[in-house]
Amino acid sequence: MDWLIEGNDGYLETNPSTSPEHMFIAPDGNSASVSYSSTMDMAIINEVFSAIVSASEVKLLFSTAVIITIVFSKLSTNYVC
Repeated sequence: MDWLIEGNDGYLETNPSTSPEHMFIAPDGNSASVSYSSTMDMAIINEVFSAIVSASEVKLLFSTAVIITIVFSKLSTNYVC
């Protein structure tokens, strides 16, 4: 959770993030692959959050505060591919 930040639209995002297979030209004219909320970051976070919630349904492995934070968090769906 410490790695996620609230983006401009109120969703949780990763920043910085990298997507080396997705190069683009930055405003300064140089090639870049650093961005925010790359698809891989968001997919991994989604899987981890889902696993935590599923595990908590089977056995109370995580504190209630952690589960509530995850369930009510808004992950960005604006993934950068």
